[in-house]
Amino acid sequence: MNRKIFALLSVCLLLVSLLAGCGKKIDSPFVGTWNATKYAMSGMEMSVDELGESSMEFKDSGKVTVAFMGQSGSGTWEPGDAGLVIRDGDDEIPCTLQGTTLVMDYSGVQMYFERDGGYTGTPGPEPTPSEVGYFRITGLSSDGTELTEDDLKSMSLDYFYVLFREDGTADLQTDSLAGCTWADGVLTADEDGTEYAYTLDGDTLTMTLDGTSITFTRSEQPAVLPAPPEEAVEADTSEAAGSSGASDIPQIGSADDASLTPGQVWNGKWYGSLSITKGYGSWTDSEGNLISADCIFNIEEGNDFFEVYLPDAGYDENPYISMYIKADTEHFEIDDNDAWVSDMTIPEDYFSDYYAIFVPGHGNLVTISSHYDDPEEAGAGFDFTLEMRPYGSLFNEDYDTLPPDYDDYVDYLYSDDFDGDVVNGETGEVVVDRGSPVYVPGAASRSGSGNKIGAAGGN
Repeated sequence: MNRKIFALLSVCLLLVSLLAGCGKKIDSPFVGTWNATKYAMSGMEMSVDELGESSMEFKDSGKVTVAFMGQSGSGTWEPGDAGLVIRDGDDEIPCTLQGTTLVMDYSGVQMYFERDGGYTGTPGPEPTPSEVGYFRITGLSSDGTELTEDDLKSMSLDYFYVLFREDGTADLQTDSLAGCTWADGVLTADEDGTEYAYTLDGDTLTMTLDGTSITFTRSEQPAVLPAPPEEAVEADTSEAAGSSGASDIPQIGSADDASLTPGQVWNGKWYGSLSITKGYGSWTDSEGNLISADCIFNIEEGNDFFEVYLPDAGYDENPYISMYIKADTEHFEIDDNDAWVSDMTIPEDYFSDYYAIFVPGHGNLVTISSHYDDPEEAGAGFDFTLEMRPYGSLFNEDYDTLPPDYDDYVDYLYSDDFDGDVVNGETGEVVVDRGSPVYVPGAASRSGSGNKIGAAGGN
């Protein structure tokens, strides 16, 4: 038998035992026979046909007789402020009037009753719809890729939420904030009438937007509602020192999207850091280690790959991380099982960790958070985060995790030994113009064609 049904039946039997036996006349619209219409427990509703009939008869003598699914009992009752109270000795069982429905809530089980002939008194307040409240994003699924709450935080995508109000209005925060109305499992956008169907199961709400399934979980509403990271500042396109004006490189979200290629976005050398955020087993002492990382993207049809080198850890000729990838202009992900971190083959369960996008509001920054399992020691390994920007980018020193040799990297970018552009990785502002552009989504980089990342070498 379903455990919830068994638990509900057990509660009903307990109620009968409490009311196994227990005199001023009561003039009340509650007097009469009330029959159960449904039962509920832990968000699951069950019908009378599924569980059996129940009824309560409230007499003007103050006595009540009950019949719960074939079991009988009796007690006393009296009207209350919000409904009535059934008593048996020291035990009290409150029943609340919701509209014209009497709801008994006992030990987590709700029983709903309607009066024979209808309730003739003043209706009680209608129940608060189960949707009312604040729901924050806790999961996302697209094209077979699952992103957890931690994944969303690392990608700065944890600001999605839905806020339902009792008056039938709602706010839906995704890439933008939409005012909505809601009813019967559908949010309707105020601006254009777009409808978003959702399902609510207990405290979990799910909806599908543009083919992406999003999971929200009921939570305490924060004092300040989350919002997308601050959009990157538009670069100054006027003629100025170090800038050649508006960009000819197509930008994400611009009218030139159709001409943008994955190679223009990803190809070449990237620079950043790999930090060990948590160590396990023999790797515990590695927690907190920070290592500079040189990364390479090669986007050629049929041979797209991504590699990470850690020269300071002895991985200067052989990659520490290597994988075949598939990429478009907005993301890349693992393409097959020939992928590894050090001496560990990356298991398919970790593939979603390598679904990488540009961090919203932070220009050309990309982050990946995953885990290394030591093949030689069960339970040993570490969690790590890789942060990187295209070579030639200046980092946001207030936001990015700066590699240990970042100062040397910056000195090299400004030296005569480097022949690529130097840009602000957040805004795309060209700081040093050498005619070799660096791609920054959503900002003006400079004139040119493609993402040509300077000369090989550097730190």
